[in-house]
Amino acid sequence: RAILERELGNKVSKWDKPKKFAQITWSGLVGQKAFSPDIVIDFIDGKARAVFDVKNKHFSLNQTNPSELVNVSDIYQLLFYATQLDTEICGLIYPSDDFYEPIMLEIAGININFFLVSINMNADFEKRKISLINNFKNCLKYT
Repeated sequence: RAILERELGNKVSKWDKPKKFAQITWSGLVGQKAFSPDIVIDFIDGKARAVFDVKNKHFSLNQTNPSELVNVSDIYQLLFYATQLDTEICGLIYPSDDFYEPIMLEIAGININFFLVSINMNADFEKRKISLINNFKNCLKYT
């Protein structure tokens, strides 16, 4: 996050504590639900410029079926984050074994720019860093 913040010139954070979004009261008992995205960009007064979550699932465009690139539950999770943070940019970040440009996921009826971003884990650190920064810049140009 520190590298992204320095290179992008934006505030990049991960919250110390999850943010509460729901309360459940039943029979005198109270429970709460909270969320905590991995990367939040420019979070000010409950709104973010963008939100991203890192997944530990292999990402490869060599798969024969593009619909297998992302799980529906991961899409729901990021759409929830984007709605809670009032942002129009969100994305899932995956480890991969090649360099890929961010892929936009088109979601019917929702005005959110949703990206699939990869990090080539076979590349050396400097090349991974440069690629990730460029990928974030490509995603953020939609704001």
